[in-house]
Amino acid sequence: MKTSTVLILFIVMMQVITTANAVVFDGGLGDVVFWFNSALFMGALAVYVYRMDKDKAAGK
Repeated sequence: MKTSTVLILFIVMMQVITTANAVVFDGGLGDVVFWFNSALFMGALAVYVYRMDKDKAAGK
């Protein structure tokens, strides 16, 4: 899967969690949603950096 597709999936997951919190739980899960969104962001960053480093190594 392309890096851009993986990053878009991470963004979609973050939006689904935020929307579910707003619609279903009336914003009551603020800290939990923040924690999950932060974890997803760090995961997306790790995927991006890993693939960027892998591409640089292949180019040498």
